[in-house]
Parts: sequence; C-alpha cells; structure tokens
Amino acid sequence: MSSASECNCRDRRLETHRAAFLLTVTLPHELARRPLTPSLSPSDGERVADLSSVALAKAEGRVRGGSWSRCAIAKPWKLPMNLAQSFAERLTVQRMVEDCIDTLKAMNLKVAFLPLGVCGDLVKQPGLRPAILERLRAIAPKAEQAGVIIGLETALSAAEEVKLLDDVGSPAVRSYFNFANALKAGRDLHAELRALGKDYLCQIQCTDEDGVLLQDNQRLDLRAVKRTLDEMGWSGWLLIERSRDAKDPRNVKKNFGANTAYVKSVFQTG
Repeated sequence: MSSASECNCRDRRLETHRAAFLLTVTLPHELARRPLTPSLSPSDGERVADLSSVALAKAEGRVRGGSWSRCAIAKPWKLPMNLAQSFAERLTVQRMVEDCIDTLKAMNLKVAFLPLGVCGDLVKQPGLRPAILERLRAIAPKAEQAGVIIGLETALSAAEEVKLLDDVGSPAVRSYFNFANALKAGRDLHAELRALGKDYLCQIQCTDEDGVLLQDNQRLDLRAVKRTLDEMGWSGWLLIERSRDAKDPRNVKKNFGANTAYVKSVFQTG
C-alpha cells in the first residue's frame, strides 16, 4: 500500500479507512466489481459497515456466511437502503439487520451505517416515526448483545434526533451525523453538534453536497467545526463522501484526494 494513500492517523478526530481510501481513489472500477475483503480492512480502531451493501451483496451471491462489508468512507454513490428501500416498511429489514450484525461480528467491526434516506425522511413523512421507532427498538437488543452500534442518519433536527434516540432507549443506536443534512436545511451546524452532544454521536460525515471541494466551501468552515468538536470533547471518525467539484465530478482521485488532504490539514495538527 502506497504511503500517499495511508492515513496512519492517531489524532482523536480523524481516523480514516486507508484500505477504503486506496480502493476508492486509485481503483474505483475494482471497487465496483468486487467487494472489500477482511485483509484490506484496518487492523484496529472502529470500523464501519453498511446495512444496505451487506444485504445487497448477500442477495447477489457475492458473500457467503456474512463475511464481507463495504466501507462507507469516500463512497461516491448511494446504496439501495438509502434511495429505494424503506426501513419503516420493507418486510425483510429484520433479516437484513441480522445479516449486518453477523457481518460486524465476523469482521470484528464496531459501527454499522443505517441511513433512513428518502423513503424514511421523518421531516417529510412524520407518520413513519412509530414504525421506525418500533423497528429500532426491535434491533437494538441484538446490537447490544453483539457489542456493536447502529449509526442512524436522519433528516431530523438535532433536538428531534435526540428525542428519537431517547425513545429508542439503547446505547447501541446512536447518531451518524451528516453535515450536509444540517446545511441543506439551513440549520446552524455548530448548534446542531452541541445539541446532539458527544454521547449521541458515533460518527460524522464531514462533507457537504457536491458542488465545490471542501477547501473552497464557503458554508462549511472545518476549522470552526474542529474548535466546536474540541470544546465538546468528542472523539471519533470523520468520513468523507461528497463535496466533489461540480466541474469535474467523475475525477475520483482528484476529488477525494483533495478533500482527504484538506481534512487532514485541519484535523491532524500538532
């Protein structure tokens, strides 16, 4: 593995999937053709699996015995659970979650990413809240027993998300906070982070919508974000997904290389 692609970062704010970054940036077509393998995952620290990708791989026969997960970092596309599947209504959700938890255990992973997505947007469809809450309460004991965390991404404000997590009532269901959701909704990002607090945050997606690179983004000041996270005492992962240059969106190496370098320059200090 080349040193340029490695992120041997011990800073408490930035820990990057070096294998995922390598495959996504330098071998995007390879990543699309075949899944990551356990030998390419980091050797220690918290790692992330995606509920939808695990289930999709199993359905397509690309995995046996729950032994694979695709990383959520630097992922330049959306996955099925995010766009076309409803966590509130899909009949096979229970099985999908069990497959995911089995995969987490098999690979010694810690955090799974569960985006409620368009079909589970609780701002536009508040009537789905009882069903989503019921299902989260059902899967929480299994996650607790396995010693893993389900990272939930919603469109809710921080205050409403805290209320949802409190209603679930499990330390195994936490917030996977996406900066873009708060920014798109016109919310104060720093106020949202403080409202969630460090104990509710399991991971953070530190990018915005596509359009400009992070270093050119006028509405996302990562240096100010770092100060806020430091004040909160939060420690965890920052994941890079979007913030691609709209003039060159298909240039994976350029976009994710530049964004990763910039995030490292902000958070890997001292």
